[in-house]
Amino acid sequence: MGKYTKAVTFLSAPPTPGALGDGVQKVEGEEYVLVGREIYLHAPNGLGRSMLTPVLSERRLGVRATTRNWRTTTTLATMATTAMPGMT
Repeated sequence: MGKYTKAVTFLSAPPTPGALGDGVQKVEGEEYVLVGREIYLHAPNGLGRSMLTPVLSERRLGVRATTRNWRTTTTLATMATTAMPGMT
């Protein structure tokens, strides 16, 4: 199994103003983008080695948050649409 390089952080509400600046950040080839109540993270060297992961903590964001790698996110989305057709 290869390293995970993409993830989504799901937020309970928009982050505290100023917690993420303008909602886009790039550091050493990594980047995240805030879109509504989700933060999309790309970390080419792996999520476990990401310099940006600490930025996405509940403490820093000021809201409840949970992060899932991209594979898990897409698997759960597929399961949800299969279990409940027409709920997309």
